[in-house]
Amino acid sequence: MRINLVVSNNIKSSIFTAFNNFFLQYSNYNYKVSTKPLARYDIYHYHRPNLEEYLLPNSIVTVHHDLEDNDPWFDSSNFMDKYKEAGHIVCLNTIQQNVLKENAIENTTVIPHGYRDDLFKLKNLKLYDKNKKISLGIISKRYRRRVKGEAYLLELIKRLDSDKFKFILVGDGRSEEAVLLNSFGFEVEVFEKLPYILYPEIYEKIDFLLMISLFEGGPANLPESLASGVPIIATNIAMVKDMIRDKENGLILSGDYDSDANKIGSLMDNNAELFNILQTNLQKSQDIITWQEVVKRYEIVYERVVNQNEN
Repeated sequence: MRINLVVSNNIKSSIFTAFNNFFLQYSNYNYKVSTKPLARYDIYHYHRPNLEEYLLPNSIVTVHHDLEDNDPWFDSSNFMDKYKEAGHIVCLNTIQQNVLKENAIENTTVIPHGYRDDLFKLKNLKLYDKNKKISLGIISKRYRRRVKGEAYLLELIKRLDSDKFKFILVGDGRSEEAVLLNSFGFEVEVFEKLPYILYPEIYEKIDFLLMISLFEGGPANLPESLASGVPIIATNIAMVKDMIRDKENGLILSGDYDSDANKIGSLMDNNAELFNILQTNLQKSQDIITWQEVVKRYEIVYERVVNQNEN
């Protein structure tokens, strides 16, 4: 089968590049990446359907962004007509799928982001040590519109004890948060330009991944963290809603600053029983898949669309 991965413009996206490379690496199908659709391919897999004049019948679309995002560029009205043209739509999470259903779009499948099992391995069990600060990791690029929860972080750290928590920050622009955290007395390490191959070392160092975004499609760091045995503290959006069970493999935040700060602080209460429960549960099997499995699931969708067009 010949698959055309269509990116629709020349703007470089590290997410799309990595995504497409997994297909080139893990599939036996014939893939070709292009800006615009090429002639005579069995499947056209679009990443930016809103930039296309029309979609071909033998097409699938991956919904990469949060359909509830309030940014004008990501407004769902810019995408719904194109989704209705697609042969099939792949969502990263059930929230996206439900939004599409509300818009009378039923031809959907949920395939979440995967993780690289050659990089991310289950770390050794790490139980609470009263002589060490709890390490919270933020692994994401900083965006100007503060969509990754930067305003929320400010309110949260006003309520957390700097003698009990420290931070490790990874991503472009995160020096700004490092300065902020230092001003509140928190110990901080920051890595703005860290090669991806070194990310497992970050997961080895942190006790919890803090994911406080307002909007997300994935995020990709969620399966990486779970595969590494690192529980998630997160807002209940995107793939979090499907993968994180409150007080089992992570903590779900409400958005209320006082309540959430108390919840995170409870990791150190009662001899840190909750801390140990979360860490121990992560040593068990998780609801996550490798990128090899992601590719296999897409291939099932490809075959379904081809068969539909032939009948």
